[in-house]
Amino acid sequence: MITTCYPICYVGGLLKERPPEESNLIGITILKNYQRSIRRHHRDRLKQNRKYYWGDDLNSSAKRWSMAVNTPCPCSCWMCGHQRKHLGPTLKEQSSLFQFHLDLKDYFQGE
Repeated sequence: MITTCYPICYVGGLLKERPPEESNLIGITILKNYQRSIRRHHRDRLKQNRKYYWGDDLNSSAKRWSMAVNTPCPCSCWMCGHQRKHLGPTLKEQSSLFQFHLDLKDYFQGE
């Protein structure tokens, strides 16, 4: 007796066997909904944690509150902004650039 074994999917709190063509679609949908719910959960968690942020009560302004949730840093000064914009490349980038120039120099001098 040959039996067909289908993958088991977690659907609506129950484990069910589904044919492969159905299980892939269901798994993708569940994963998509799960990722969406996790993203919403973290956004709500950050909203609660950042009600009082930047030394101010942000409940009064929805725009400032959402800005505190999405981008917690209020400025782009040299301490908060992107390092390469203000301080230039990192030491590792500088050393790799230097090595690249040495390799190019050796390559063209070898001809």
